[in-house]
Amino acid sequence: MAQSGQAPGGGEPGGADVKVDVRREPGSRAVLEVEIPAAAVSAGVDRALRKINNRVVVPGFRRGKAPRMLLERHVGRDAVVEEAVNLLVPEAYSRALDQTGVQPIARPEIHVHDLEEGKPLRFTATVDLVPDVRLGDYRAIRIPYAAPAVSDAEALTRARVVVDSQKAIGEGGDVAIAIAEGTPPSRICGAGTARSSRPTAPRSRGISSSSGWPSSAGPRIGSCRARST
Repeated sequence: MAQSGQAPGGGEPGGADVKVDVRREPGSRAVLEVEIPAAAVSAGVDRALRKINNRVVVPGFRRGKAPRMLLERHVGRDAVVEEAVNLLVPEAYSRALDQTGVQPIARPEIHVHDLEEGKPLRFTATVDLVPDVRLGDYRAIRIPYAAPAVSDAEALTRARVVVDSQKAIGEGGDVAIAIAEGTPPSRICGAGTARSSRPTAPRSRGISSSSGWPSSAGPRIGSCRARST
């Protein structure tokens, strides 16, 4: 799919009209064919000569004061063309992106055609684009659930792992907190009496008699006997 456009004009090369055609290619790529008008090219060459003139010294002349002909002979035509391209192409490429809406994700591959003063300058820019991803009806995907089969041996092995991990609680200065639940004697015996006995520490996984509980702490459910009527 090709797309073309032309930006509004301007006096400076950076605001000059550019013609651009966009060609979409497979693999999320696009090729921009850009043309810079001849007037903008001539202005770009003049800018390039001014920059070079302020940078180099031509024998017999102060910096920036050498005549154009002598300056071109001193630095060579290729240096002038390279400087002009470096000024014109980035500006035109930026304007081409603005007017086409292309959003590259990396630096472009630029191929510049020969620059001839008095003629338009053409170049191509190949860019990588953000992939156009379109999701299908993923909500319609159904994957049957198969309940895992656990054998008695596997369950026993897992239980042993859990028990072994709990044995380490309370060792090496660790602190274990246990919540003990029980049934009052009255509910066990019904209407009867409970015989109290010496209180001991509640027994719970991970807590031993050496875990810091006082010997008198914690209730113990006594034995029950029925009350005669």
